[in-house]
Amino acid sequence: MQINTTEDLGEFIKELRKKQGIRQADLAELAKVSTKFIIGVEKGKKTSQIGKIINVINAIGIKLNLGK
Repeated sequence: MQINTTEDLGEFIKELRKKQGIRQADLAELAKVSTKFIIGVEKGKKTSQIGKIINVINAIGIKLNLGK
């Protein structure tokens, strides 16, 4: 999936979380962030907290590759 917006990223994380049967609260605990933060990410809320986003990506098992 190509991620172009925060909404795209949020939808991708939400879909993957649901496929894995993980609750938002469980993902928050794994990523060491609040449940409110997970809800915001899944809704596409813009945030400058890239460190927390990376924690969520790692906790759900997403491989992040950047390229040009």
